[in-house]
Amino acid sequence: MGKISDKSSYKNMKTATKSSQFFIAKQAAKAARAKQQQGATQSTKQVTTDPVGE
Repeated sequence: MGKISDKSSYKNMKTATKSSQFFIAKQAAKAARAKQQQGATQSTKQVTTDPVGE
Protein backbone atom coordinates (compact mmCIF):
# COMPACT_ATOMS: atom_id res chain seq x y z
CA MET A 1 0.00 0.00 0.00
CA GLY A 2 1.09 3.52 -0.71
CA LYS A 3 1.45 6.29 1.78
CA ILE A 4 -1.70 8.34 2.34
CA SER A 5 -1.09 12.06 2.12
CA ASP A 6 -2.36 14.44 4.78
CA LYS A 7 -4.60 16.11 2.22
CA SER A 8 -6.25 12.81 1.26
CA SER A 9 -6.88 11.77 4.84
CA TYR A 10 -8.33 15.23 5.60
CA LYS A 11 -10.68 14.93 2.62
CA ASN A 12 -11.73 11.44 3.69
CA MET A 13 -12.36 12.66 7.23
CA LYS A 14 -14.47 15.60 5.98
CA THR A 15 -16.47 13.29 3.71
CA ALA A 16 -17.05 10.79 6.50
CA THR A 17 -18.20 13.57 8.83
CA LYS A 18 -20.62 14.92 6.23
CA SER A 19 -22.11 11.52 5.47
CA SER A 20 -22.41 10.68 9.17
CA GLN A 21 -24.27 13.93 9.84
CA PHE A 22 -26.54 13.26 6.86
CA PHE A 23 -27.47 9.77 8.05
CA ILE A 24 -27.94 10.89 11.66
CA ALA A 25 -30.33 13.61 10.48
CA LYS A 26 -32.12 11.11 8.24
CA GLN A 27 -32.56 8.65 11.12
CA ALA A 28 -33.79 11.43 13.42
CA ALA A 29 -36.40 12.48 10.86
CA LYS A 30 -37.45 8.86 10.39
CA ALA A 31 -37.82 8.37 14.16
CA ALA A 32 -39.83 11.59 14.51
CA ARG A 33 -42.12 10.55 11.67
CA ALA A 34 -42.65 7.11 13.22
CA LYS A 35 -43.40 8.67 16.59
CA GLN A 36 -45.85 11.08 14.97
CA GLN A 37 -47.64 8.23 13.18
CA GLN A 38 -47.78 6.22 16.40
CA GLY A 39 -49.41 9.19 18.16
CA ALA A 40 -51.91 9.57 15.32
CA THR A 41 -52.97 5.93 15.50
CA GLN A 42 -53.44 6.14 19.26
CA SER A 43 -55.66 9.23 18.95
CA THR A 44 -57.82 7.58 16.27
CA LYS A 45 -58.21 4.50 18.44
CA GLN A 46 -59.47 6.68 21.28
CA VAL A 47 -61.94 8.42 18.98
CA THR A 48 -63.31 5.14 17.65
CA THR A 49 -63.66 3.55 21.10
CA ASP A 50 -65.51 6.51 22.67
CA PRO A 51 -68.67 6.36 20.48
CA VAL A 52 -68.81 2.58 20.83
CA GLY A 53 -68.77 2.89 24.61
CA GLU A 54 -71.84 5.20 24.65
